[in-house]
Amino acid sequence: MDIFDLAVIGGGPAGYSAAITAAKSGLKTALIEKSELGGVCLNRGCIPSKAMLHSAKIFRQALASEKFGVTSEKVSFNLGAALAHKNDVICQLKCGIADSLECAGVKVIKAKAHIKGRTDGLFITAAGENDIYSKNLLICTGSRPKQLEIPGADITDVSDVYNLGAMPRSAAIIGGGASGLEAAEYLNALGCKVSVIEQAERIVPTMDKDISAFLRRSLKKSGIDILTSCRAVSAGGGSIKYTDMRGKEKTAEADIIINASGRAERYDGLGIENIGLENLNTDNHMQTAVPGVYAAGDANEKVMSAHAAYRESTAAINNILGRADGIDYLAIPQVVFTFSEAASIGETLESALEKGIDAVCGEAPLRSSGRFFAEGGQDGFCKIISENTSGRLLGIHIAGGNASELIYGAAAMLASKMTVEEIKSTAFPHPTVSEAIREAVFR
Repeated sequence: MDIFDLAVIGGGPAGYSAAITAAKSGLKTALIEKSELGGVCLNRGCIPSKAMLHSAKIFRQALASEKFGVTSEKVSFNLGAALAHKNDVICQLKCGIADSLECAGVKVIKAKAHIKGRTDGLFITAAGENDIYSKNLLICTGSRPKQLEIPGADITDVSDVYNLGAMPRSAAIIGGGASGLEAAEYLNALGCKVSVIEQAERIVPTMDKDISAFLRRSLKKSGIDILTSCRAVSAGGGSIKYTDMRGKEKTAEADIIINASGRAERYDGLGIENIGLENLNTDNHMQTAVPGVYAAGDANEKVMSAHAAYRESTAAINNILGRADGIDYLAIPQVVFTFSEAASIGETLESALEKGIDAVCGEAPLRSSGRFFAEGGQDGFCKIISENTSGRLLGIHIAGGNASELIYGAAAMLASKMTVEEIKSTAFPHPTVSEAIREAVFR
């Protein structure tokens, strides 16, 4: 009987990164994946969307290039070529994951996993026709789209938007979170009339309220209809009916209706009940209610993002190895990859005050960065939330430009418990947009 130190179920971001880390740390590791390495993120989500958004952004920039002294004639968008580029990116990255797993010594098993139970302190997981015995079990089965039922509607999942072979004339996107707004930006850039229908009072409601307002302005300026405090009720004949905040029924054009309402955990049929588990709830060490069984990524429903999954996989392996590692989820960034991006980490001013923290806010426009202004940047800001007396950094919120590329620095600042005074004494390279962070702490 071949015994593994760790069996990982699921080959998405949490699963493959955990398997590689475990194997490199000396654990005999098996990875069971029934479909494709990389999970939803690589094959249908994060990476395909960013590839197609980038193509659409270049197209939009080419149309407006004369301001920068570049004349472009007969600019057009070749959807087939963009799709081919996207598929090539997926293929190459998937090969890279397979190579990394092989180099680390991970045994990869392409089969459907089913947990059968325990015997002599070992977990038994059926992988196709074979049984895998392991001392520890890490479940990374990912998530599925939440069910969305609208009478009369033929609903397309948001991940399928980036596989469309032709642009619809109009679209209604149900959900004003990151994935919905990114899909709206993509479709709108290629000539589709887009409406975003969100039940909450504002889009991206989990982020700083000024980021929500910024994104609303930016998207509306591009021609996207943002309908908040609204609920879709029925569809048909190329349109969708919805009720507004007053309960009044209205109509929007919609040749296609897109579900961006969120995702839910996926572990039904896995057999977790056979080892005494009712769910995959974990503590901040990724430990479930059963010792030796861990869950990371979307499966534990804590934070559904690939970067959270990577961090959780690291924590799980560290704890299996006996290195205490707990996650502070306030230090996990939130990012929206629209053309003008937004990123947020830590406390907002409102959340800090609600917790009784004597918090203050410093804010600087991104236009305070000479580079941002020189490259055509118009709107955007950086907000720094800190404790008034100690100056301890509590949160950073950035809207505009390539905010996603700046937020990692904020994550490092939060993790190292930096103060406002320490940020003031940090040398930021000039000219860069990152200087807006330094500007904000002086205000």
